[in-house]
Amino acid sequence: MSYFERLHPWCLMTLMPTLQHRLVARFRHRHEAEAHLKILQQMTTARYVVVFDGASEAVSDVAQPRRRVEHETADRNR
Repeated sequence: MSYFERLHPWCLMTLMPTLQHRLVARFRHRHEAEAHLKILQQMTTARYVVVFDGASEAVSDVAQPRRRVEHETADRNR
């Protein structure tokens, strides 16, 4: 996930009839995405949805627990 995508987690997606979706725009705030959604719904008959895309890489960014090596060095000093 790029830096821009992390700063703009709210996505406006269009739903396609082939059970696929396409990204239309990304926003920093939900209210910005919903305002854009409202304008698009007035202009077209296509289906749009607002989704939050912040958790897709958040799980992989979590640091893995460190192995404890203090006991190994303490055992060597005895």
